Amino acid sequence: MNEVFEDITRVVLIGIGATAAMAAWLLLLQRVGEPTLNFALLGRWVGHMARGRWAHDAIAKAPPIRGEAAIGWVAHYAVGIAFAGMLAALYGAAWMRQPTLPPALAIAIGSVLAPLVVMQPAMGAGMRVEMEADTDYADGLLVLDRLIGTVNEGSVAGDLNAAVKGSYQAIYYNT
Repeated sequence: MNEVFEDITRVVLIGIGATAAMAAWLLLLQRVGEPTLNFALLGRWVGHMARGRWAHDAIAKAPPIRGEAAIGWVAHYAVGIAFAGMLAALYGAAWMRQPTLPPALAIAIGSVLAPLVVMQPAMGAGMRVEMEADTDYADGLLVLDRLIGTVNEGSVAGDLNAAVKGSYQAIYYNT
């Protein structure tokens, strides 16, 4: 397998794996009655971006976009893959073969800041700096959500490394 193709595959799989863990966490939170991101609203925001509108007073009041729920889920996974790509770009392809926690945590900080300072304000939720119990709790859930993704990035990278190494051994050494 071409080394570049292998690295791109690793980035995509790490991003998908970490995002799937985060999505599972969000679905669990929804199941126990906690409010989480509505992916249809994320899709609505992305859909309006494609039409030239980046910011809204309240995304829930913006006109719906056809297929917004699907667009939102695809955007969620695309962002996860992009963060995995940043991890590889900043820390090198070697990190994906020998993952360590500090680089993943550094990217996790960015993945926490991005929704707080870009997505939420653009969707009309404002900057989340109020010192209210509800917003502190919601921001805490966001941080926990991102940490789950970070731990999963490392584990996906480690598992993927073992799987790739094992398949190479099977292909090249007939084991």
